[in-house]
Amino acid sequence: MLFRNALKKIDHFFVQNHTSSELLKTIGITQVTISGDTRFDRVNKISEESKEIKSINEFKGRDRLWVIGSCWPEDFEILIPFILENKQTLKFVIAPHEIDEGFLDKIESELADITVRYSEINQLDESHSVLIFDNVGMLSHLYKYGEFAYIGGAFGKGLHNILEAACQGIPIFFGSKNYKRFNEAIELIERGGAFPVDNYLELQKNYELMVSRPENYGVACAVTKKYVLENLGATQKVLNYVKKYITA
Repeated sequence: MLFRNALKKIDHFFVQNHTSSELLKTIGITQVTISGDTRFDRVNKISEESKEIKSINEFKGRDRLWVIGSCWPEDFEILIPFILENKQTLKFVIAPHEIDEGFLDKIESELADITVRYSEINQLDESHSVLIFDNVGMLSHLYKYGEFAYIGGAFGKGLHNILEAACQGIPIFFGSKNYKRFNEAIELIERGGAFPVDNYLELQKNYELMVSRPENYGVACAVTKKYVLENLGATQKVLNYVKKYITA
């Protein structure tokens, strides 16, 4: 009751969706505007301002590129065999969630001599199909170079941010265990732009469906981009409301 009374003293609420609005109404709070999620505005702005990384184009060449972002050791149980299966026709950029030296060494040992670290990009040659980013803060700049994205975390504590990849209009893959509390993951799965996978075989199967049926790939790309565009504008809605009181 104390918490409810405190909420009623707030002049106005901005909520992400209709469900939240209805929940507030059940306790007598009606000063509510459904603004949407301001995260979409933030990640879209980051995407628009992402910097160019010339070495990525050199690495990628004419191949299709998978961006593997915020990955953990659990993710690599299915990623390692997938990379080894497709190393002749695909390129991979890996940006681990944590750049622990032991983790980087393990990735390199399991992928043999096809890897090169970003810090050693001057050693890049045609044998390298995997580029490992051994620094932080660059992942948001990488997705625009990819045709596919795999986002880590869902085999562990929870799926990491998938909206940065969605801004680029590419299919998004992630683990099947812990993603259901993320609304954007649920909605993109329902629309056909994101794909949870249990294991390597499922990842390979979904990828092959994209390759063998280009229309599937086209739909997934259109879905992810449209999803972001549909959800832009929450920040401006809040600012417009506040502006009325500032100018009054």
